[in-house]
Amino acid sequence: MAFLNLPWDRCWCFSTVRAGSIASAIYAVIIALLRIAASIVEEFLVSAQHKGNMTMLVMEEHSVERAFGYIELAMAVLLLTAGICLLIGIFKHKSILLIPFIVLFGFICIIEALCVMLGLLALILLPSLGVVVMLSILLLSLFVDGSCTLCVLSHYMNLRAGRESMRAIYRSQGERLGDADDEEAAALPSKSAVPTDSSMRFTTTSDIPVSSFEDAPPPYRDV
Repeated sequence: MAFLNLPWDRCWCFSTVRAGSIASAIYAVIIALLRIAASIVEEFLVSAQHKGNMTMLVMEEHSVERAFGYIELAMAVLLLTAGICLLIGIFKHKSILLIPFIVLFGFICIIEALCVMLGLLALILLPSLGVVVMLSILLLSLFVDGSCTLCVLSHYMNLRAGRESMRAIYRSQGERLGDADDEEAAALPSKSAVPTDSSMRFTTTSDIPVSSFEDAPPPYRDV
């Protein structure tokens, strides 16, 4: 990834971090939709289960479950919003729209890292197959979410440096911006035009009037 200063500019099995960022946005949208659907179904099932049996203890338990459900639903909505903003930012070349995804997934990665630490502690104190499975799922989730965060962050840095705008110009001309040109592209403004062969003009001696040579002083010779 470009963020890691590696000699290539790619993400996972994708050729560029832009393609990897698009995959990350689709992944976030799918996960968000699944969580929203799960929250709605869970709320319906819990309400149907406690219907007609609303004692004080059951009401308190139902209130706690509903509060956690609302938190999960809010996180899913934020995730969906961040994924949509990421897609818009990628296709519109707006780096500011990538920030919600980076911030949200960075926060999620921190929470998952804390859960992994707690899982390791539980594995040491109470080793069991269930703890191993839970820890494996947490590690996989942390790896995927961390990779998505780094990939989108790399694309964000490319947009800020102007590399993606240069690639778009090169692609429109049927060319490709190589890895060796990244530093030069980063130094250029994000919306600068690349000169083409038709716009370049070379001056030769045949284009200079003869009178210019006649009026010119003799060449200097060091004697």
